[in-house]
Amino acid sequence: MGVYTIVFIIVIYAPFFIIGFLSFTGPKGGVTFPVDYPLGWHWYKQLSKVPYLVSSLKTSLTLAIMTLITSTVLGLLTAMAFRRKFKGQNVVFYTVLLGLVVPGILVGLGTALTCQAVNYFPSWYVTGYGVHVVWTYPFCFIIMLAVFNRFDSSLEDAARNLGAREWRVFKTITFPLISLGTLSCALFGFTLSYDELTRSLLAMGFQRTLPVNVWAEVAVRIKPTWYAFGVLTTLFSFFVLILYALLFRFFSAKQKKGALAQEEVVSLNA
Repeated sequence: MGVYTIVFIIVIYAPFFIIGFLSFTGPKGGVTFPVDYPLGWHWYKQLSKVPYLVSSLKTSLTLAIMTLITSTVLGLLTAMAFRRKFKGQNVVFYTVLLGLVVPGILVGLGTALTCQAVNYFPSWYVTGYGVHVVWTYPFCFIIMLAVFNRFDSSLEDAARNLGAREWRVFKTITFPLISLGTLSCALFGFTLSYDELTRSLLAMGFQRTLPVNVWAEVAVRIKPTWYAFGVLTTLFSFFVLILYALLFRFFSAKQKKGALAQEEVVSLNA
């Protein structure tokens, strides 16, 4: 198992290290070996000359944060509704999962055709935002369903018996226990939106996201500039994962303290 793990890690990360090395090639370097010496930061400096790179990066980050918030809140609220049975819950369940099942290119095409039918021009903050939420919302919903499936509702009942209102029960009992799940939802919402391409091709209008612009440039010609950009993007992904790990550790410690306090509430109620 140890050998298999090492080989797996090498296969996964070897392309990154190769691209990273080629991104430091000289001004006359190409996208393959041999490398043009001396090595330097030439292609990283060329990133400032790439058209629409900064604006599309801002658009992608803004859209990813908007999608993160919306999909996390919707996933949490929908999962809480499913804690009790209600009429039509199967219809709601499969309707939410449609965003996960339907191919992304069909969602983008359908959105573009709908906008054309109603004479509305697509934009990243309306139609693009909508298709991204439709894509990320099911992931958050499924995560929160799994969290509530292991949730001990007797703690909430104990707080209610001691006179706590619903909002206070959610704030002091429910949310601390599900905070790690909501953090995972936020990670899914951000990364899936930031990296989304197929759903964004036809639903963004003129203000494109970063993946769309990169795809358009790479489709014409691959240059070491995009190797440099790939390295920076991968490092940013590692930063997001490290931030997630730190937040996970923080909420985990907070959750343990909350669990001790909640055990005291249950004992008092008993």
